[in-house]
Amino acid sequence: MGASIHSNGPPAALPHNVSSFLAEAFGVDVPCITRAWTAQRELIWECRTQRSSLLDETALRNGRYLPFFLQYGVRHRTVFYPLYPPTRTICS
Repeated sequence: MGASIHSNGPPAALPHNVSSFLAEAFGVDVPCITRAWTAQRELIWECRTQRSSLLDETALRNGRYLPFFLQYGVRHRTVFYPLYPPTRTICS
């Protein structure tokens, strides 16, 4: 995986599509997600980098969060699995 543009810490704000996706999935408004991110972004980022149980890859692989992405992801341009970095292959 390539280097993150936020390798020195969490971004100050989430992209709007992510905030709106989370708001709809959790049934809250976008300002609530913004306040939660502002208050907890360091903890969330630390969990992300340490692969804690909150972001357990097994839960991702077994589809625990997939229903949220299927229901809300498309309209917020948010995907379950990242499709980066873009690659090209040549079939023989």
